[in-house]
This record gives sequence, C-alpha cells and structure tokens, in this order.
Amino acid sequence: MTNFIIVNAARTTPVVKKASRITGIASRQQLLGQNHHNPYSPVPTITTEEVAIQQWANRQAQTTKLHMLYPTFAYTKQQLNPKANNIVNIGGATYQNMTGNSSRRDGYLTGVQASHFVLGSAKIDGASLTGWIAKLAQKSPDVKTLAPNLCKLANLAIALEAQITLQPSFINQADAQIETNLHRNAFLYMQSLSNSISENWLDSAPQYVLNTSLQTFSNTTLTNIVEALRFDMQTGNKKQQKQHPSETGLLLFGGEPIAYCDALLDSGILRQRIGNLFKEVNAQYLDVKTANNKIVEEVAQLKEEGIV
Repeated sequence: MTNFIIVNAARTTPVVKKASRITGIASRQQLLGQNHHNPYSPVPTITTEEVAIQQWANRQAQTTKLHMLYPTFAYTKQQLNPKANNIVNIGGATYQNMTGNSSRRDGYLTGVQASHFVLGSAKIDGASLTGWIAKLAQKSPDVKTLAPNLCKLANLAIALEAQITLQPSFINQADAQIETNLHRNAFLYMQSLSNSISENWLDSAPQYVLNTSLQTFSNTTLTNIVEALRFDMQTGNKKQQKQHPSETGLLLFGGEPIAYCDALLDSGILRQRIGNLFKEVNAQYLDVKTANNKIVEEVAQLKEEGIV
C-alpha cells in the first residue's frame, strides 16, 4: 500500500488573489540597470513585488494539479516493472521550458534565474517519474495507440513540470530554500511504493492527493518554513543571497531575501483558502478520476503486449 504523510488542516487566513496576467514589462535596460555586466540576460517575467507575491497562490494550485497525476504513473510503473524498487519521493523538477542567466559579482547575485512553478516533482528510484512515463510513450507507436489516456496525462505532467518564471536571482534562491524544506516537512510525498498497489487504490488516490494538498496549503506549513528561513538569515545561520545593488530593475524588496520573506508572511498568501484552491483544481481532479478507469485497461493491454 502506498503511504502518504498527511498533515492536519488549520483555519485559513485571507489570501491575495492571483494575478491573471503580468503587465507593465519594462525595457531590458530599465530592468537590468545601466551597469549590468551581461546585457544579454533574459528579461524577467516577475517584474513587480505584487506579482512575485501573487504567483504563490497559482504555484500551490499547479503543484496540486501535478501531484494528482503521480499515483497514476506510479501504478503504471509498478504494473509494467514490478521487479524494480519503485520508491517514490518528491524532489526538484526535471523539465523546464526556459533558462535564466545569472552569476556572482562582488559577493552578490546578478541577473535572473529560471524558477520552476511547481513546488516539487516526483522521483522514482532517483529518476523522474514523469520522465519514465514519457519514455514509455516514446518506446513504440503502439503505446500511443493502446494507451491514449495515459499519454495524455503524461503530456499534461510534462507541461506542468516545465513551467518556468524568470525572476531576480535572489528571489529564486530564497524560493529554492523554501521548496527544499517543503519537501522535507509535512508536504505530500510518497514513500515505499510496494507491489500491493491495486486498482482500488488507484481509484481513491486522486482524492487522497487532493485532500493532502488542500490540508497542506491551508495550514501553517509554508508559513513556518518561511519564518524559520527568515530567522536563520537574520541570526546569520544562513547567508542572505542578495541581488547586486547596481541592477536597479531587479531590486524588488530591495534585493534582500529577508524583506522578501517578510512580504510573503505579511500577505497571507502562504495559506490558501481550501475553497479557492479546490475551485482551481477540481476540473482536473474529475478528469484524472475518469481517465484512471480507462488507464487500468490500457496498462493491462501494455502488459499483454509486453511493453515495459
């Protein structure tokens, strides 16, 4: 049986509505500053403090959408490759659709970095779970014919995992620390996938993942992580990775991670309202539930054809 770590729900606090689009893109020269050492760095997609804060609501929804796909993939891999360990956990993303351009100068970070939108991607036996499904779909034209619903979910997962925002380097580094601790602390992750995964388990898995994410993103998990990170930087236990002061267009929150953490905490964005998040992801939840009924049959056909 697959085990999930479930955290307790808590009352929510008001959350800033997510931005529907990013407006007011400044010129490359305005964003990077006159003295930026590399004028060819990509222009960031995060251009205001408001957008930097607001995107966290969307990140939580997109992460939930992605993670609802993982039980389907884990079931598929266990069925087609039962001799493998099939141990699944959550780590950094594998795919991305853009890259940044950043370096260090005078002890500061420069430029912009590519930040994955989702807060963690599944690994199975140390490799990308989505990648394993994608390779399966590419093994033979028969896979796309025999398992169209599975291939559709694989394409959706790659699209979700690959989503990137380009943001000032100091924000990306702070976000990376938040995300890493989220993987370690009470966030959805799967462990010890055994050979007992069944069709009945797969039927209930999407709701299991949805409930876990609803609880995680509505309680104080993220808030506690950001507060701990801020404390460590304030006390010197962790070094603040600041943006170079010459890059005037990238100095959101003054280019300081502590100020960024303060803004996240003050906004209430780190604690979603369960109802808001559910509205964002419910359509996909229903799609996955419907698809799984067909995917059980598709995987059986793949096994029969000897496609592993």
